[in-house]
Amino acid sequence: VSERARGRAAPRDRIREPAAPRPNLRAGSGRGREGAAPRPSFEGGRARRFGVRSARMPSEADDAYRRALELANRGDFPAALLAVQEALAKDAGRVNLHNLAGYILLSLNEPVLTTASLVMFERSLELWPDHSVALGNWVDAVVKLGCPDFALARLEEESKGRRRAAAVRSHGRLLLRLGQPELALPKLEEAAEGDAALHVELGEARLALKDALGALESFETAIRFQRGGEKPH
Repeated sequence: VSERARGRAAPRDRIREPAAPRPNLRAGSGRGREGAAPRPSFEGGRARRFGVRSARMPSEADDAYRRALELANRGDFPAALLAVQEALAKDAGRVNLHNLAGYILLSLNEPVLTTASLVMFERSLELWPDHSVALGNWVDAVVKLGCPDFALARLEEESKGRRRAAAVRSHGRLLLRLGQPELALPKLEEAAEGDAALHVELGEARLALKDALGALESFETAIRFQRGGEKPH
């Protein structure tokens, strides 16, 4: 496993404000959009990573949540952790809060806290089984702990069940990060529709497989989605 795959989570891109929900989530009353190892997101530069889907949070938790999101976007993770803990104390039933808390713990770069982040991502997935951002963040945490094979095994299993859509996305991304573009390609092709970031990764996989024309097509598709307003997942 490459140093890149073992040592850090792959960033995803920016934090983005997603479409209205299934089970609530993408930025309570403050909305969001990037992330820690290579790909996930939040508003401005890190948000998607928080996977906030937009159902309104109760006013008591709203201010603390928005403060935590803003602090995380600025990279002040210790202060963000205090704010998200305050929000969780007031409303522990929101998926976005657990996912954000996990992201903050992961970003503090301490093995014990990275392990703790897994609990938060799992809680998000209990509340919203097909939450692709929380599952992607869980993968980043497991890889950061040096266990990519464990992540691969879970994603393979999840892709056969109710989390198929989220699992296929994360599986393709992880295989690409681990230097296996030939295995990543079919999964990215299955998951890429309507997602600019995945089309970029699909282009990277095709480029690694010496398919320059296919890579160019994927990159052009990603640009079109970005210009036309990509629908977040």
